[in-house]
Amino acid sequence: MIVRGGPERTTVCLENIVWRALKEVAAEQGKTHHQLVMEIDRARTSNRSAAIRVYLIEYYRAALERARAALSG
Repeated sequence: MIVRGGPERTTVCLENIVWRALKEVAAEQGKTHHQLVMEIDRARTSNRSAAIRVYLIEYYRAALERARAALSG
């Protein structure tokens, strides 16, 4: 994927499963995957690919916590 962040363009290489997860999360949030990548990019402290992976792991961990809380509550 080519990402535009102002005047520069860059590519992001991710595994297919990560792309699918990114697109699913973006759709759930009512965004395009490009919009979500740009949000992640603005907040990142590591390289872009790692930041996307960390974001997705944190997203799914939070979803798991909510599901556990709903089951126990």
